[in-house]
Amino acid sequence: MRLFPRNPKRLFLILALGALVIGGRYSTVHYGLRLRPRLRDEAKILTGEERGRTEQFLDRINDESNVDIRILLVPSVPGGDLEGFALRRARDLGVGKESGRRGLLIVYDLADRRMRLEVGAKLEGFFTDAFAGYLVRQNATAFFAAGKPEYGLRTTLILVLYRLRQAVLGDEFDPRIEDFVTDTRRLAVGGGATAEVFLGKDSSGFRNRSADSLAKEYFSPQPTPEETYQRYLQWLALDALEIDVPMLTVTSREWMADLPVSNAYGDYMLSAEQGRRYRIVTRGALAMLYYTNDPFAGPHYFRRGRHGWEMDLFAEVLATQNLVGYPYTWTIWNGGGDFQQTFGDLYIDEGRIWRIAGGDNRQLPVKPSFWSRLWRDKPDSMPPVRSAPPLEEITVDDAASRLAAARTRPSLVILFDPGYDAQRDLFRGLARAAVRDSAGDVFAFTTDGEDGSGRLAWLLERYPMRTTPMRMLPWEPGSLNRAMATVGIKVGQSWSSPLVAVRDRYGEVVMQGQDVHDLTPYITAFEAELESEQH
Repeated sequence: MRLFPRNPKRLFLILALGALVIGGRYSTVHYGLRLRPRLRDEAKILTGEERGRTEQFLDRINDESNVDIRILLVPSVPGGDLEGFALRRARDLGVGKESGRRGLLIVYDLADRRMRLEVGAKLEGFFTDAFAGYLVRQNATAFFAAGKPEYGLRTTLILVLYRLRQAVLGDEFDPRIEDFVTDTRRLAVGGGATAEVFLGKDSSGFRNRSADSLAKEYFSPQPTPEETYQRYLQWLALDALEIDVPMLTVTSREWMADLPVSNAYGDYMLSAEQGRRYRIVTRGALAMLYYTNDPFAGPHYFRRGRHGWEMDLFAEVLATQNLVGYPYTWTIWNGGGDFQQTFGDLYIDEGRIWRIAGGDNRQLPVKPSFWSRLWRDKPDSMPPVRSAPPLEEITVDDAASRLAAARTRPSLVILFDPGYDAQRDLFRGLARAAVRDSAGDVFAFTTDGEDGSGRLAWLLERYPMRTTPMRMLPWEPGSLNRAMATVGIKVGQSWSSPLVAVRDRYGEVVMQGQDVHDLTPYITAFEAELESEQH
């Protein structure tokens, strides 16, 4: 048997074709290019980066479930027959051809502002016309209307993936969650898989709302983690998701303010937890809740504050990583700082995936994929705790000396705890002030705080500054007050984060305060001193 063809040109062609196949698949993951894309953006709605992320997500869904999902965004549909167009394109693209007719096609017509979900024959039992219409009307519509089409597509895919995962475990599907979701009429208007989807700048379709005084009083910290969690479930069931309720930690409320939630996605958040069995472990001022009969939902974390137990949703974001295409759907990512120190003995290694002992650690029967194992990154055995960049460490006396040396220029001084009291608005203002620091000085001092490293890293990423904070080493009682008094800053026997002071070019304090919630007056005073310096 001849191993190589006689014609060297033919050999080169075989090698080239082989490299093209491998390279095409490799470029799918790393560069967003492929020979047969699952996402076709003929209407040019998404950016290249958005297309790449969505393409990779579609690949991972296929690797996990062997379901072929495609997305087609077109400028217009000839003749306006979206249903017929979607069916023809599904056949032309071969949607579900290699997965036993387990396929789904999402088509968006930009001109007529309509979207359709075309469901393959083998998935019709899981994705009825009513449910497909529900996904479009109650999820995609809100994100597209707000000018966030990528979020609309990706959250729709998350909801589809969750339904597929339920089907794998043999669960019956009831998207209404009738015991808790009060407005079940949202599903009754399904009846089809085509709906109007406007692309604009209207955010009114999201559940996010500010809480009134009654809601803030009801959804407040509770005497036990169990009671707080039950309030949390009731909070998820509301038609309006009130994001500023005090049963959530400050940083959790700040994170929720940037998280748009549609009706369908809110229902999903509740359905993923309601009726599940769980355990709560309490150790000191921290508690962790984990589920014992559901492998999909990650843990919840709680902190005991002055008024009771609060949920730290932001700690969950730092502590866990969602997975697609693996036998497990989530892993402990960095442990959650002080939560890792407190509950780390309960974390178990499930083969480079970290879960919680005693929780539901069933594996999904995912589709085997050689390319997935060869090219795609796998989670590390235990990635390092997300931490802030290395900061210069100084004593309170060193800090006072630096302030004393800055008496020839106006200065803004901030001392803050990066953990529980860190405010997003504080960092937004600090970033704004740092832009002007070429004419003055901005001094930002941070303490170690309560699990502040992960939050500080997130805040510095989100609001980059020219001025890098310095970490003030722990001090003896009274030392901070004594040291700061030498530069005119009054602290007292105790201090509340953040402490802010504005000094003029002569080193005189013109404005100062503690527990500052609005940095604007201080920034304005600082800028006024800079203006007087220039004149």
